[in-house]
Amino acid sequence: TVATVLPWPAMPIYTLTATQNNAFSVNFTQKPTLYTTTWTTGNISVNISAPADTAALQPLNLVNGLKSKVLQGQTLSALKLAEFGYSIAQGVDYDGYFTHQCDPVHVTTRPFPALMTYLKNIQ
Repeated sequence: TVATVLPWPAMPIYTLTATQNNAFSVNFTQKPTLYTTTWTTGNISVNISAPADTAALQPLNLVNGLKSKVLQGQTLSALKLAEFGYSIAQGVDYDGYFTHQCDPVHVTTRPFPALMTYLKNIQ
């Protein structure tokens, strides 16, 4: 069945307290299932998803720590926050969300009753 009333939270439910590529942090007044950040520089775009209880990230250190062959020789020091978003699937935590979404049987036969995603372009 399709939900007729979506349990959308009162806005806003977050405050971005730091948005640098070496220090990102967010505070939530209502915890979503997960949040995502998109960081860009030139033709490079990096998406990072995190559980709501991970309030602080160091995106540049995270990406550099991967030692990606694809990004070898690229300058990432200019990464800037381009987008912030969060998703709410009621009654589902971060691990449960990805367990469900990565299971082709569950995703097609047992969809979430409601999944709300909020995205904000920063740049």
